[in-house]
Amino acid sequence: MDLRRLTQNTGCRLLRGDALTEITSVCCDSRCAGPGALFVCLPGRHADGHDFAAQAVAAGAAAVLCTHDVPGLPAGCAVLLAGDPRRAMAALAARLYGEPARAMTMIGVTGTKGKTTTAHLLAAVLQADGRRVGLVGTNGVCWPGHRHDLNHTTPESCDLQLLLRRMADDGCDTCVMEVSSLGLKFDRAAEIEFAVGVFTNLSPDHIGPDEHADFAEYLFWKRALFRRCRVGVFNNDDPHVGKIMQGLSCRAVTYGIGCPADVRADADFALTRAGGRLGAAFTVDGARYAVGMPGAFSVYNALAALTAAPVEITLAPDEDRKHIEVSCTASSKLAAMNPVKTSLATGRENGQTVAVELTPQIPGQLDTTGNVTPVRKLLKFGEAAV
Repeated sequence: MDLRRLTQNTGCRLLRGDALTEITSVCCDSRCAGPGALFVCLPGRHADGHDFAAQAVAAGAAAVLCTHDVPGLPAGCAVLLAGDPRRAMAALAARLYGEPARAMTMIGVTGTKGKTTTAHLLAAVLQADGRRVGLVGTNGVCWPGHRHDLNHTTPESCDLQLLLRRMADDGCDTCVMEVSSLGLKFDRAAEIEFAVGVFTNLSPDHIGPDEHADFAEYLFWKRALFRRCRVGVFNNDDPHVGKIMQGLSCRAVTYGIGCPADVRADADFALTRAGGRLGAAFTVDGARYAVGMPGAFSVYNALAALTAAPVEITLAPDEDRKHIEVSCTASSKLAAMNPVKTSLATGRENGQTVAVELTPQIPGQLDTTGNVTPVRKLLKFGEAAV
């Protein structure tokens, strides 16, 4: 795509160079620049991307986006100016890669704790329902047959948009993302509209010179996710949920244990033990559920997944099927120290049970291409997982 089409109505201004310069990729790391790349100079606390513009051009970048002119660049290099390079990068990357988020159902999960477990449980439930699901978060990005490590829970917008493009091209119809407060603050998830946003909980964290100035700012950016989603799923027991939900226009669905909620677990959840593994069993509206990890926090994570999944899908058990096998990939950086199996068994009033097991991949089981070897999962109807 040439620069004229790429930058139309984005607020970017061509300072010099050819408006017909063809752009094939967007990056903000000079080490990733190559022929046809648009290199975006991002200012930072410890380094300034403007200082690496010449390096990017030497690697083949066809254009540079800056907040101010960079002297010494070759005459043939196109130079763009933008007042907010992060916002501009998100808009340019989304346009260049064909707005891939619009081709999938986007589900964002945010909160201080529980994002990773909730996202994995939710992705497993959706995949068990027949969705082809991509997953982005702390453990990297994966979809069936593919896995890549990430430097951030929510990657930079240029990388995220490219990954979403690859997911969509590979047939993914759903993407579950961990959306961090810093990802929202730094516009990494800009240009993405979410069908569903999930709030797990909030406590003081990520406060400091390189993150958020104070707790008020942290809360502000956490709630920013719900200004760009159609439905918000909220932990109604969290003491900060009122501030998170205040003034939002999205439809709200709540879950919890102690406070009234749309999906509420009875407070008498129990510790379970199966095969030497501890878990928790709980009840919602008379139906018994189980999660393969102990503790109230595990019940909350399971409730978040149970509440969010039916917002977009209806899990209807098939009377004629006893066993359905599904495959997906997963990884865990902690698996070497604590290889755990996360399972969620969902009970039905008619006596049937849906059990979704998610087993983290132990590091070292990568093939020569860097892809995770698929792990077989078992979805069972008619028997409990505990």
